[in-house]
Amino acid sequence: MHLKAVAFLRPTRSTIATLRRELQRPRYGEFHLYFTNAITDSLLEEVADADEKEVVWSSEIVLLILHVCKA
Repeated sequence: MHLKAVAFLRPTRSTIATLRRELQRPRYGEFHLYFTNAITDSLLEEVADADEKEVVWSSEIVLLILHVCKA
């Protein structure tokens, strides 16, 4: 799994559910997630819980949340 995924996502429950299914059996070695709006703490926790193989780069998620909040 050398490929990296870049995903632009709407922070909705259905989108996160789809992402969780992908993270159960990831097809990529890394996931770089970008959200179109601020993501709630509960949805972010769902992503973190699903990331058992630690393929999501969380620092980018946090930076994007901070950027969206400042806008």
